[in-house]
Amino acid sequence: MRKFDFAKRLGGAILLLSAASFATIWLLTFHPDELQTETVTSPDDAPLLQPGQKLKILTWNVQFMAGKNYVFWHDTPNFDGPHERPSSDDIAHTLAEVSRVIREENPDIVLLQEVDDGGRRTDHEDQLARLLAALPPEYSSHVSAFYWRAAFVPHPRILGSVGMKLSTISKYKISHTRRHQLALPPNDIITRQFSTKRAFLEARLPLSNGAEFVVLNTHLDAFAPLRPAPIQCTCKWWKSTVSWRRSTPAAWLGCWAAISICCRRMKPRITACPRATRVTISNTRRSRRCIKNIKSCR
Repeated sequence: MRKFDFAKRLGGAILLLSAASFATIWLLTFHPDELQTETVTSPDDAPLLQPGQKLKILTWNVQFMAGKNYVFWHDTPNFDGPHERPSSDDIAHTLAEVSRVIREENPDIVLLQEVDDGGRRTDHEDQLARLLAALPPEYSSHVSAFYWRAAFVPHPRILGSVGMKLSTISKYKISHTRRHQLALPPNDIITRQFSTKRAFLEARLPLSNGAEFVVLNTHLDAFAPLRPAPIQCTCKWWKSTVSWRRSTPAAWLGCWAAISICCRRMKPRITACPRATRVTISNTRRSRRCIKNIKSCR
C-alpha cells in the first residue's frame, strides 16, 4: 500500500513538474495568430501614391547588421559555423552602410529581412529604430512583424533572448497591415516553441483614387528546399486576394532563401504591376546573402 502511495505521489509530482515546465516554455516564447494585424506607424500627412506612378522598391536581407566578416553557427547546413554574434563595432559600421545605400538608391519602399529587435546577439537593440534615425524624414511610414522571438532560448549557441522581424519602410502612407503565419517546420513540440515562425507581412498603401497597392515581405527557410507548404500557402492567398483582381496592383518580394521544386506554379520573374503603378526593383548586392526578385503566381 505504501509503495502504491509513493508511486502515485511520484507520478503526480512528475506530472505537475512537466506542466510547470511547459507553461514556462510557453510564457518564454512567441505564439502569433494565424492572421493578425500589426501596428503601423504612418503620419496623417504622409503622401498617397498616385495612379500610374513609378515605384522603386529595395529588398534586402540585412542579416541583423552583422556585415560580411562572419560565418554564423546557423549559416551552415550542420549548424556548426564558428561565430555566434557580430561585434558591436561591426553592427554600427554595417548599419551606417545600410543607411548610406538606402539614401543613395532612394527607393520609395524598403523591405528588410533579419532585422533584430531585443536579441542578446545584438545587444537587445531595436535595429529598425536605429536605422530610421539615420534615414531622411520622408521614410516615416513603417511596419514590422516578428518571426523569431523568445525571452530565452536554451540552445548552447544562444543562451539568451532572440528577436528577429520583417520590416517594411515607405515614403508613402501605409493604411493597413497584416501578418500571415506560414507553415511551421515539423519539429517536436518543444523545439517548435523556440524556433522561427516564418510569415509574410502584408502592407497596403492607399492611392489617391481610392485603390490600394499591396506589398508582401517575407523570408523563407534556407535549408528547407523540399518543403512546399509555406510557398503554397502564400501562393493561395496571392491568387485569391491579389492576382485575379486587376484593380489591386501588388508586389511580392523578400529573401526567397528556398523555393520548393514541388511548387510548379511558382515562376520567378520581374513584373510590372497592372494599371495603377509600375515597379522597378533595386536588388542590392551589398547584402551577404542573395536577394531574389519579385515572385508572382500564375
